[in-house]
Amino acid sequence: MTSTGPSGGRDRTRRARDERGAGGLRNVLVTLLTVGVVAGLALFVPGLLPPVLRTPLSEPVGQPPPADAGGAPDTPVVRTDDGGTYRFAAVQRGSEEPVTYSSCEPIAVEVNVQGAPEPESALRMVLDGMDRISEATGLVLEYAGPSDRRPEWERGEFTVPQDELDDPPPVLVSFADAAEVPQLQGQVAGIAGSVVVAQGGVRRYLTGQVTLDTESFGDLAARRDGDEVAAAITLHELGHLVGLDHVDDSDELMHAVTTDQRDFGPGDREGLRRLGGGPC
Repeated sequence: MTSTGPSGGRDRTRRARDERGAGGLRNVLVTLLTVGVVAGLALFVPGLLPPVLRTPLSEPVGQPPPADAGGAPDTPVVRTDDGGTYRFAAVQRGSEEPVTYSSCEPIAVEVNVQGAPEPESALRMVLDGMDRISEATGLVLEYAGPSDRRPEWERGEFTVPQDELDDPPPVLVSFADAAEVPQLQGQVAGIAGSVVVAQGGVRRYLTGQVTLDTESFGDLAARRDGDEVAAAITLHELGHLVGLDHVDDSDELMHAVTTDQRDFGPGDREGLRRLGGGPC
C-alpha cells in the first residue's frame, strides 16, 4: 500500500483523490479511531469522516462522550424498534445504505501478536472476536495466519495502488505502542479502519487494519476483569473495521466511551446485520 503524510490538526478533514487508472478510481482509508481525550490525527477522507474518540480506560465508567465523538455528518444515527442505536462509518453517496465489505467473499485477516502482553491469549482473543463479528454479520472473517507486517498509521492516509485492487493485502490485526504508532499516545486502546474503494458509483470496503495498544492491554492483564475488558475493546475495534461508528448510547458496545458494556447491544447487532447484507 502507498501512503502520504498528513498535515494534521484536530477536527479537520481533508480530501484526497487518487486519479490514477481508468475513470480516476478513488480509494481511501476510512479510519475510525479509539483514542483518549484528545484527537491527534487529521484524516483525509472524501466522505467527510472525522476522527471519533473513546475515553481512556482510567476514566470513570459512564462519562459522557466528548463533544466531537460523533460519526460522519452524512451518517445519521438509526434507532431500532427495541430502542437500540447504531451508526455507520460511511454510507453510499446520496443514500443511507452503508458502505460494506463484499457479502460473498471472505475477509482475510492476518494477526501479528508481537507486542501483546500474552501472545497466545491475544491470538485467541482476536480469533474469538472475529468469530463474533462473523456470527453477527454473516460475513466470513477468515484467519489467514500469523504475520510479521507492522501497522501503517504513521502518515494517517493510505491508498491502494491501482495494480493492487484485484489482490489487496489481508486485514492486519496487530499490537503496537505510541513510539511506533503516535496515534496511540496517552491511554489509547486501539485504532481501526477499512479502505474504501469507489467504482461505478458504488463504494465498498477492500481491506483494513486494527491496531491494539500494547500498554493498555498490558495494564488490563493485571486487572481482575482485564480479560473481559480487553475482549470488549477488541470486539469494539472489529466493529469499526466492518463499518460501525460510535453512538452515544451506553448500552451499546459502540458507545464512544468505556463503560461496563461487554457485549453487543441491540443497536450494534442490527447495524452489524445490515453491514453483512451488502452487495457482492
